Amino acid sequence: MLLIVSLTAVAAPPPAAAAQASAAVTIPRGEVLRLSPEMTAFLAENVADGGPADARLHSLMDALFERGELGVSYSNERTTTAARTFELRSGNCLSFTLMFAALARHVGLEVRFREVGEVLSWDQRGAVLLNNKHLYAEVAIGRGVVAVDFIPGADKRYRQPSLVDEDRVIAHFYSNLGAESLAAGAPQRALADLEQAIAIDETFGWAWSNLGVAYRLLGRPEEAEQAYLEAYRLDPTDATPLSNLASLYAGQGRERKAARLERRVDRHRRRNPFYHHRLSLQASAAGKTKEAIGHMRRAIRRAPDDPRFRSRLAELYRSDGRREKAERSLELALLYSSDPEAKERLERLLAQWRSGGEG
Repeated sequence: MLLIVSLTAVAAPPPAAAAQASAAVTIPRGEVLRLSPEMTAFLAENVADGGPADARLHSLMDALFERGELGVSYSNERTTTAARTFELRSGNCLSFTLMFAALARHVGLEVRFREVGEVLSWDQRGAVLLNNKHLYAEVAIGRGVVAVDFIPGADKRYRQPSLVDEDRVIAHFYSNLGAESLAAGAPQRALADLEQAIAIDETFGWAWSNLGVAYRLLGRPEEAEQAYLEAYRLDPTDATPLSNLASLYAGQGRERKAARLERRVDRHRRRNPFYHHRLSLQASAAGKTKEAIGHMRRAIRRAPDDPRFRSRLAELYRSDGRREKAERSLELALLYSSDPEAKERLERLLAQWRSGGEG
């Protein structure tokens, strides 16, 4: 889970005296990927020194997940360091990836990182909307790579995931901490972590956008405007800083500039299949099944080979009593799916539907 924040409402800023200086960074950089003694002992017990890289990776993955010795579970709660994630046996995709990278590198495996720019989900928390993006690891084995992806219950098929360096991953860690503080209504606490993210990687547009939110909530609109503009300059494909900037202008009474930006944001969003996916989920939750189907079909027109959209459309058709269309859409989801767990789940569901079960 990588977090980029959109404001849905703006609270009154804190008193000026409280907004003058940011607090100290919550976690030193050296702690982010540090191995604890417990992690080192775990590796000594479960992963033999030397040997082929694929054998070391298999031993590590087997000890972490297959044998269930750690009892690890996925959670969208606060982002944690590698050692803290190991201690808690729980974490989000970024926390798990940090833990895995620290363990894998200790046994001599070559770990790289992939950033997924797609918005996989949204989470409304008070005045902020968290756009959940994604990061995963890959391990070089011979001339190939093995993806190690900690996101449950999803077909792990992404459009053009980007290879990113360790600085960007550490910057994500601090940006996530900042976003989580913003969601908790603590922009002053967020400020230090977001400034740290940008100090590590000044080209990181998501962190600039989150920093703009912190500035605005702290009553520093000029700095918020510059942060949003920098975020958009760095990543013109991301509509979030434009949306936040439009909200800022509207709050300042600059209605014409706000309206122009909203039109640009709307064009951005309509090209994004995940925007239509979100509208579909909202319509479905409101009991508007036919409207939800329309939005999901728009998502599919923009990403026809995404099995997640196809399987969701199948569920909508099924709930609307259109069983033939539901089964056909599920067949297409199976055709496009590349994740073994997702394919197995879809196959079971299709068999259940064909046998007359509700599923």
